[in-house]
Amino acid sequence: MTEPTAELIDELRMTNARLEGRIEELGAELAAMTATEAQLRVELEQARAQTAAAETALADSQRLAGAREATLRQRVADLEERLGEAKATQARAEDERAAVIAALGRRARRKLA
Repeated sequence: MTEPTAELIDELRMTNARLEGRIEELGAELAAMTATEAQLRVELEQARAQTAAAETALADSQRLAGAREATLRQRVADLEERLGEAKATQARAEDERAAVIAALGRRARRKLA
């Protein structure tokens, strides 16, 4: 072999070795990225499952809160109605008391007269 051909072959062997080394590096990076991608997919599925569970829990909580609100509104309405009835009863009792006091006052004045 001639000198330039031997140099060219050596240069090609070095380039080939460098490229093979780079291919190994890239293969290792690809393997690491593939493992990372698989792990991220697992975490994504877990996050989706947690999200679905949280959405279900939220819907249940909202339904229960709505039912509690309706119950409380009904109780408030009932209590307001009872309060109105109690006030009306109190007003009637005060009117009757005033009428009795007035009647007793008239009777007392008649007896004194």
